[in-house]
Amino acid sequence: MKKLFAIAAVLFSVNAFAADLQEGKQYVQVSKQATEQKEVIEFFSFYCPHCYAFEMEYHIPQQVAQALPKDAVFKQYHVNFLGRESENLTRAWALATLLGVEAKVKAPLFEAAQKDSLRSMADIRDIFLQQGITAEQFDSNINSFAVNGLVKKQENAATQFNIRGVPDFYVNGKYRVNPEGLNYDDFVKDYVETVTGLLQK
Repeated sequence: MKKLFAIAAVLFSVNAFAADLQEGKQYVQVSKQATEQKEVIEFFSFYCPHCYAFEMEYHIPQQVAQALPKDAVFKQYHVNFLGRESENLTRAWALATLLGVEAKVKAPLFEAAQKDSLRSMADIRDIFLQQGITAEQFDSNINSFAVNGLVKKQENAATQFNIRGVPDFYVNGKYRVNPEGLNYDDFVKDYVETVTGLLQK
């Protein structure tokens, strides 16, 4: 019985928070139609210092992913408009997604991009190999049909939402989180709660 009350209290607090969200403040509506699948998409770049802070210091993507209901998915899409190796990094991120090794390569790719030490796909390949991905896995998949499809998916989504800056979070294809309208005294908590609240709208 106590467990039921606890669950009810959590659901009430989530729904209450969703009702308190104001368009133009915590979020902006970007589409009339929501996606059938509940989803959160973060657009990011390994070259972006704010994305680095979100990921490596404040752990906002991880906290968003952990807070999602079971019927929702979290996706991270890389953008092509920052840094000399951005297109290769979008392709490398597609490969990481395909192989399920995002957690292994994310931090070293961020570190290398932030130091601007990447000069070619060979440098990116070295990072994958250092993290335990085999040369065969990398070489046979980096230009595969599946990776090409994932690259196109990221590029099309960035075009669809007219992404001009990162990090940028979209909920159910309908709402964009507006960081300028969040509480800066408790920014991380407010960010996560805004995302989860928008999932209920």
